[in-house]
Amino acid sequence: MKKILTLLLFSTMLIYTSSATHLRCGYISVKRLSNTNLNCRITLTIFVNAGSPVAFGNGLLNFGDSSTPVLIPEGSVVIRPDLGSSVGMATFSIDHFYPGPGRYNISYNETGRNAGIINVDNSSTTFFSIETSISLDPFLGKYDTPDFLVDPFFIAKLGSNLSLSIGAFSSEDFVISYELSSPSGIYDHRYRLPENFKVNPHNGLITWDTKYLDGYYAGEYLFAVKIHLSKYIDGNLYRLCTMLRDFQIILVDNEPQGIISDNSSLDENNRIYLSEGSNKTIKVFYEPNPSENTTLNAFSTLSENPDAFSFTTYDSAGAHIKVGVLTLTSSSTIIRDNPYIITVRGTHRIENNLMYASDIVYMLYTRDLFPEIITRTEDTLAGITVTPNPVTDFLKVQLPHQQPAQLTLLDFSGKMMLKKFMNESCVVDVRELPAGLYIIELRTGRARRTLKIIKH
Repeated sequence: MKKILTLLLFSTMLIYTSSATHLRCGYISVKRLSNTNLNCRITLTIFVNAGSPVAFGNGLLNFGDSSTPVLIPEGSVVIRPDLGSSVGMATFSIDHFYPGPGRYNISYNETGRNAGIINVDNSSTTFFSIETSISLDPFLGKYDTPDFLVDPFFIAKLGSNLSLSIGAFSSEDFVISYELSSPSGIYDHRYRLPENFKVNPHNGLITWDTKYLDGYYAGEYLFAVKIHLSKYIDGNLYRLCTMLRDFQIILVDNEPQGIISDNSSLDENNRIYLSEGSNKTIKVFYEPNPSENTTLNAFSTLSENPDAFSFTTYDSAGAHIKVGVLTLTSSSTIIRDNPYIITVRGTHRIENNLMYASDIVYMLYTRDLFPEIITRTEDTLAGITVTPNPVTDFLKVQLPHQQPAQLTLLDFSGKMMLKKFMNESCVVDVRELPAGLYIIELRTGRARRTLKIIKH
């Protein structure tokens, strides 16, 4: 069996200078700064090996439009002793004004992932790459990418069943779903996903028996999950953005794993429905071994509303079990269509400040949409042809087969120039339009697609 790499113990200093790190994992978040324009704040959040002499920075941030990529300067790293003695975090934010509606893929690339990742061949020679795609469209309205209740860095026991939460949430009443993916920038032949590694597509709970290939190997593993944010408009579900968030799990074999459980009888997605005025109490149990330095915490946006959310803990007499009491109350102030995500995490620390974690995730519904789980996302209209492009006078739009569709022509500021209905094909007269870039938007009852055209 492979042995885990020794983790370096650092002092309690809060800030480590720019000579800080190889890159472990991270994500790109986007915040819209205005309701009336396409000004966005883009933030890189990177988790690093705080012992490396290689500085974070000097990578390229690509905005996904025609603008020149930005070289990110070297930056300082904040030591995160709560995640382990060799883990630090770096952030960088920049504002960017997009030229018009469209779907943009934002990416960051830098050399030097951290070495020694078991399921990535020669990980130190692979690019560190993260990406987020966003749809900017007046039809979709203003939104921000999801936030996260927990960090993408975990330590768990080798040979035990693992359960850890992605912890994504949105302040808006939108749909969040999850999908396993390969980390960006790594060729498939260099990356291997363990056979029994899974993520719940609805609540974002990661589960794994920690088996890899032919056995159990202690060390660092890299994974990636796509977090999709979608929105219902007129009964159809439209994709707003997709964040590719990679994360690391370190498996160690020198301590027993804590066991987390509860007293509820819920389905495989841990869904709870509470009508207005009703409440529910769940007891959560965390039994680590050893039992010292143990915590049990609950994370949710509802925690800011004490009338709706309460979580208290106590130690069971003589049993070395930490008990959490989760009380949920539905009221008019929290009613919405989509569920609230609640992550309950048990942790305990051992030598070298390593923190083990185990999670339970609940989905709280406050409308009578339970027990339906929404799985359908926006279909893509494939096989559309728009010719000629660039165009001078007449533009022909051809669908792949006969179906009712609405065509809207927008200029690049989002102003509607024309709207018409079609069945399989149509011709658009653009002779009177000024030269420039335009957006063709096509909608059917189940799908939506946008295409860019150039008018000469």
